[in-house]
Amino acid sequence: MSKRPTYIGKLSDGTVLTTAVKVPSEQTLKNYGLTYRSWRTMLMKQRGVCGICSRVPVSSGRLVVDHEHVPGWRKMPSAKRALYVRGLLCSTCNHYILTRWATPAKLRAGAEFLERYMKRKPVD
Repeated sequence: MSKRPTYIGKLSDGTVLTTAVKVPSEQTLKNYGLTYRSWRTMLMKQRGVCGICSRVPVSSGRLVVDHEHVPGWRKMPSAKRALYVRGLLCSTCNHYILTRWATPAKLRAGAEFLERYMKRKPVD
């Protein structure tokens, strides 16, 4: 099933941005303290793709709102929640790369771990 591209806006360099990403529900946006306009601006800054893998999710067509997990999130006013929104990610990157406990230090250490392995990996 092919998803029709939707016009999102024009980038500062004049490029017209279209994407097959689905717009979140009004309730979802509200949960993160976002408006459609702020979500669209975030999507435009990311050029309509996941903030990590740079892909549009094919199966779901959705990018999830990634946020920092902070104490008291549920009791915060929605405007304050928006301050903790980090960007838009596909569900794979959100769940497998930026887990709840991910920190820049842990991610750098993970990258170094994989790089060490790649250096010693046998060549086929």
